[in-house]
Amino acid sequence: GCKIPQRFLLKLLEVFNSPNSAKDHCLSSTSFDKEAIGVGVDCALVPLRNGLNLVQTTDFLYPIVEDPFKMGQIACANVLSDLYAFGITSVDNLLMIVGLPWEMSSQERDVTLGLLRDGFKERATQAGATIRGGDTKFNAWLMLGGVATSIVKSPDIIRPSNAKIGDAILLTKPLGTHLATTLHRWTTDAEKLASVNAVITKSEIEISYNMALNSMIHLNRTAAHLMHLFEAHAATDITGYGLIGHAETLIKFQNDSVDFIIDKLPIIKNMLKVDTFLGGKFKLLEGRAIETSGGLLVCLPLENVEKFQNALMEKENWESWQIGHVVQGNRQVKLID
Repeated sequence: GCKIPQRFLLKLLEVFNSPNSAKDHCLSSTSFDKEAIGVGVDCALVPLRNGLNLVQTTDFLYPIVEDPFKMGQIACANVLSDLYAFGITSVDNLLMIVGLPWEMSSQERDVTLGLLRDGFKERATQAGATIRGGDTKFNAWLMLGGVATSIVKSPDIIRPSNAKIGDAILLTKPLGTHLATTLHRWTTDAEKLASVNAVITKSEIEISYNMALNSMIHLNRTAAHLMHLFEAHAATDITGYGLIGHAETLIKFQNDSVDFIIDKLPIIKNMLKVDTFLGGKFKLLEGRAIETSGGLLVCLPLENVEKFQNALMEKENWESWQIGHVVQGNRQVKLID
């Protein structure tokens, strides 16, 4: 994964959560302290005048698949997912950020950049977003990401802080993308492939890889829309710090003293047996496996879970899972058998 350790990152960025960061174009200092959201959750939220809010996020990835077009799709879906975790389904501006390796020939750069751009644009179009610029630099390695911005009224935002005792916890994509993409790369390395051929065949790897690819490319936009319809109280998207890591961040922002109890881990086909064979190296059963462009973890009333799942299936033929529930506690995430 491309992320630095979570605790180190949060400690490093603590300085940016100062109330002095409120600027003249924002609300008063008191209102800013109450309404703004800064470092730690999926997006920065800045209250503006006239009931409007600036919501912005940035993210980037290193290549995890060989196809530049697919990589462009994944990177765009990954950037947008942070807005979707806030229940925001409209994007007012999207920037694309690219780093291209120095050692690429000019022809390789032209082809690669074109495919990355086209994949990124395809997902942006699917999301109803327009790319209005960005930046391209030479870099030691290839990277791709962007900045997504929305200007929205407060009712259009589902703040990530209102999980209630009795809520169910829903996940909209399966886990295991990192292992699936890693195994796919191993299919071109005889030694690494031999290290797992006792538990998985090359054709099974291909099946799992395609499931991961479809998941990473898939937009969480419809799920974000359904969060409003079915009264979601809080959400986050699951990426580089894994399910438990992102759940631990989310729970720290809750207004009520609650715990998240996680009792189910939906995992991409074949990935659990491989991780078990490898001694849990990819941390799937710990709930800490690295994910890319993962699903939304949503806290919503228990009576609305089935309605949410049925609506998502009806609109997109897309499965989701109830993976736990919210109980009274002291802001801990507990993974139980």
